[in-house]
Amino acid sequence: MQITLRLVDAGADELGVLEDWLRSERALRRVLIRRDYAPTRPGDMGLLTDCLQFVIDAGLVSVMAQSLIDYWRSRADSRPAEDRPALRIERVDAPDGTRVVTIEVSDPETAEAVLRELPSTLE
Repeated sequence: MQITLRLVDAGADELGVLEDWLRSERALRRVLIRRDYAPTRPGDMGLLTDCLQFVIDAGLVSVMAQSLIDYWRSRADSRPAEDRPALRIERVDAPDGTRVVTIEVSDPETAEAVLRELPSTLE
C-alpha cells in the first residue's frame, strides 16, 4: 500500500528529521521512502508542500506506526502545543486511486491513539 505522511505547518527541516527517524528504523530500511515536493496552490502562502511517500507491506505498518509514536513522543515536549505541526497520514492506493483514510492530529495523546489503531485501519 502507498502511504503519504505530511507535517502540516511544520518548520522547513521538520520533515527531514522525520524522514531520518524513519530511515533509522532497522525494519523500515528496505522500504523505499521518497520525499515529494508539490507547489503550493494559488493564493497559498509559504513553501512547497512537502511530504514523505512510501510503499509499505501490510506487515510493516505496525512498525511504522510505532516508529511514528516514538518520534512524536520525542518531539512533543520540546515545543508549546500551538507550535506543534499536525501529522497527516493518507492511504492513497485504493483500487480506483481515491484516498481511503486521511488522519490529521496534532496533540501527542491523540496522535499516539490514532497511530496505535493505524495498522487495523489500513488492512
